[in-house]
Amino acid sequence: MTLYTSDNTKNPQKSRSRFAYRWTLLYLGISLFVFIFSRVYYIYSHNVHSPYMTFAFAVTLILGVLPCFAAAQLRGCFHVGYYAARIYHSGVAAVTISVILRGVFEIAGTSSVYQTYLTAAGIIMLAAGAVMCICGAARVYLKAS
Repeated sequence: MTLYTSDNTKNPQKSRSRFAYRWTLLYLGISLFVFIFSRVYYIYSHNVHSPYMTFAFAVTLILGVLPCFAAAQLRGCFHVGYYAARIYHSGVAAVTISVILRGVFEIAGTSSVYQTYLTAAGIIMLAAGAVMCICGAARVYLKAS
């Protein structure tokens, strides 16, 4: 029987930036999917269009790709907590789905109050995740100095 120990001296900043790059690529893939979905939906909507459906992909680009890419470029200068990241990503998902639903409802010529609730919940989750991230970064900065 052979026992060994592994060297766990990985650079945590490099690991965090790699994780942020993965999220950036994931959000780029989601943006591409939403873009293709909106084009296919336009084909089957009898040439009726909605600006919400047309620009739904921009939500994940602006709220997903840009913050994750910025975090990757900062190379782990701040530590995003587990819960802060999950709440923020859930907010991005909620707002993206809400925008798509708004576009579908406009094309169908109807509306729903639940879509407004979903938007509000998504914005609250985005704000909560961002505040938790900023507070975590401030705590790490104050602890280091």
